[in-house]
Amino acid sequence: MCAALSMPDPVVEGVIGYSEGGQPITVSAQVSQARIPRIAVIAGQHGDERHAVMAAERLAAYGERWRGRAQLAVISRPNPDGYTLRQRANSRGIDLNRDHLLLRAGETRVIHQFLRQWTPEVVIDVHNYPSRRKLLLKRNLVRAADVCIDIPTHPALWTEWSGAARDELVRRIGRRIEPGGGFCDRYAVLTANGGARSSTFRVADARNGLTLRLGAFGVLIEGRAPVRSDSRGVRERLLVSLTEALLLSIEWAADNIEAICRWRSVIRSRPAPVGWKSADTGTICLHLFDEAAGEPREVAFLACREQSEVRVSVPAPAAYAIPCSMQSVLELLDRHGLPGHAPAEGRVAAETARITALRGSRVVSAELRNTLLDLSGYRIIRVTRVTSAFLAVLLEPQSRYALHRVADFGIHLCQGEDYPIVRLPEVKTPPCGAGCLP
Repeated sequence: MCAALSMPDPVVEGVIGYSEGGQPITVSAQVSQARIPRIAVIAGQHGDERHAVMAAERLAAYGERWRGRAQLAVISRPNPDGYTLRQRANSRGIDLNRDHLLLRAGETRVIHQFLRQWTPEVVIDVHNYPSRRKLLLKRNLVRAADVCIDIPTHPALWTEWSGAARDELVRRIGRRIEPGGGFCDRYAVLTANGGARSSTFRVADARNGLTLRLGAFGVLIEGRAPVRSDSRGVRERLLVSLTEALLLSIEWAADNIEAICRWRSVIRSRPAPVGWKSADTGTICLHLFDEAAGEPREVAFLACREQSEVRVSVPAPAAYAIPCSMQSVLELLDRHGLPGHAPAEGRVAAETARITALRGSRVVSAELRNTLLDLSGYRIIRVTRVTSAFLAVLLEPQSRYALHRVADFGIHLCQGEDYPIVRLPEVKTPPCGAGCLP
């Protein structure tokens, strides 16, 4: 990395798009010629999470902490309609943080388009979480951490380094905010049977979906949302803790950019895990407040499913061939900046998957066969190092999050038939722009 610039880099603001309700979505970005990490901050996907927005907007006052070490692009109000209405979703009722696969909302499409152009190495997603959960309240417990931290958990994004990186970040934040009465914990989801698990593997949320599409390392920061009984002093402490966690995450990313680049190289070069079995990993201790005793305590939860045993992984092909009849799939990929191209004429080498076992919408097993196909009536989606894992998760038949398992696409499969999407070991297409979907 180059040394810091002698003069502060300018920070510029601009409109990158508009909400469904017509309000501008703006970004505050640092303009720098130095070779320093690019870090994107997104806060306020949920319009009712005011502290997340306030923490992101305070970053400018702490410029001495990150200028010269990292270039920041801050989108602090990606859901301006929801923010104005003080509601979680956008004006069409779409939860933006559950829309990073389908991109149904104009706001999420704006986020993706900007980040694809800006190409950050790290994306920090800032939220607020409710501390009072029914499963805990039955035991007179509430979550007491000022800040919770998580990282991408989908197996296609998990490496041996991932868990250690998260734990290091939790410790760094904890050491800084504990003297002021704050506490940092790892993020976890409580289950109906009284256990706990590491968040989610799904690809609809920003932490996994956006990370898969960009190949940028994701950090999730969840600040505790204040409750009515919190005093003004407690509310300010929560905001200070969340702001400090955001600043420390930026500093941590700048300090660990070489490890982050190695992580990115691993996930881009290995076969993509698309099928797995979750494994119990013992217990997880969470920082909770015992309302009956009136004091905080550590509580151990069983069956924390953090790691997975990969059962199916697939090497990347050169391209996928998608039937033109699957228009909704092609339109989705186009929204993700992956337009389809016309195939070369004549029969080409292809790999087709015969479905040998099907359970509901789940392809249990598929037999891959080499063949020659005439691809007229198909569109070609090229695979790159950046998109290989993302496309495998969406298009491979045995993927747990393949598009044929999403009801919106109406893809009907039958056992004994070939999977409609074809893999191409080599690809020849017209020059970029020719034959593209409109």
